[in-house]
Amino acid sequence: MSDQNQQSSSVQTQVEIFKDNWEMAKVALKLKIYFAEKGWVSVDIQKVEKGYYDQDLSWRMRRLGAPSEAYLCKSMIMENTGFKQEFESKYYQRFYCVIIQYVTKMNSDKLLKAARAIQNNNCEEKVGKSGYNLRLLNEEESNQMTGYGYNGVTPFLFNQKMPILISDKLGNLNPKFFFLGGGHADLKLRKLKLIKNISYQNLFIQKGVSFDEFINKHEYDVYPCDLSDTDKNWKHLQD
Repeated sequence: MSDQNQQSSSVQTQVEIFKDNWEMAKVALKLKIYFAEKGWVSVDIQKVEKGYYDQDLSWRMRRLGAPSEAYLCKSMIMENTGFKQEFESKYYQRFYCVIIQYVTKMNSDKLLKAARAIQNNNCEEKVGKSGYNLRLLNEEESNQMTGYGYNGVTPFLFNQKMPILISDKLGNLNPKFFFLGGGHADLKLRKLKLIKNISYQNLFIQKGVSFDEFINKHEYDVYPCDLSDTDKNWKHLQD
């Protein structure tokens, strides 16, 4: 088959995949164009079945080809209702995107301390406790901020740019990648890596988004946070 015919076949396949949901198709195309223009190499779009979130975590792990449940993550949008406008900077914002593993439980106190540490460690005028009160946005509010609906939040191309706090536990995984939502409840971010086996046949290995590429290439400010650390690491924070 010629390259032109292969390309035509690929386009036709994509049309078949998304023909029943053009909203999903628009999201997938927007992200694909973005990743191509920015030179991302570890990210691609995968469509999953409806009812994906009705299944348990073990099923989802197998469906995505993840090495373990620890590789599956979610993105949440938090608002700092204690935000003080006069201290606004790239290190101190009203809204934050938080990425954590499904197998862990977010500790609100440690998340707050991590957000404070980012500001206190980088700004001459330090914001104290009264300048922080993080709450999870509801579905409608999250949609307005990100442009993505329920179970579809992906930390790219938000309606409003914001810092990203990502669990540094993901950086300790081996291999060091993870899986994310893809802008729609039925889309996920992952990458198929093409390799050649000893008989020179093409094999595809499921991989997720590279942790290092996410940290180094993302256009938003990304902060790996040790959300499970002990309180002794936060003693320097401004009260």
